[in-house]
Amino acid sequence: MRKVSEKISDSEILEGIKTSRNDMLEYVYQQFYPMIYKYVITNSGNAEEARDTFQDGIVVLYEKSLQPDFRLTASIGTFLYSVCRNLWRNKLNRQKSREDLQENIPEQPEEANLLIEEITERQHLLRQLFQKIGESCRNILMKKYYEKRKDKEIAEELNLSGSDYVKTQRYRCLKQLKKLYDEMIN
Repeated sequence: MRKVSEKISDSEILEGIKTSRNDMLEYVYQQFYPMIYKYVITNSGNAEEARDTFQDGIVVLYEKSLQPDFRLTASIGTFLYSVCRNLWRNKLNRQKSREDLQENIPEQPEEANLLIEEITERQHLLRQLFQKIGESCRNILMKKYYEKRKDKEIAEELNLSGSDYVKTQRYRCLKQLKKLYDEMIN
């Protein structure tokens, strides 16, 4: 067994990691952990996160070393630093995404309930208005806006004279819907 203070080649380190030699893992930890620790700490992390990130980096190195076509193109230190830097950045990005999502959630349950109530009222109002327009208008609007169909397809399916006719009818239907809405609100 070598002393930890001796310099060990990258190929020896890789072989030691493949075979799970504790002395090799200890050497890697002492040689490369400080730079990962410094990186994580200076980028909004703490000691535990630095340790976790380094251990995840070691796992990546171990898994890569088991692949028959793996060739180390940089030093072990550079490889570990790159892997750990990417792992840490990904973690920060995930945390930021979660924070962004939480910012969009209303803080007060009353606000959320009011929003749900308002949406429900609008849906109910829209259903009422839809019942008041004719079946032909309902079909055209549903096919266009709900089913996302093209005017030509709607004309063929409903046996109408063409896409221009559908466009004109849709305009009239929307105008009728708006008029009914204005009447209901006033």
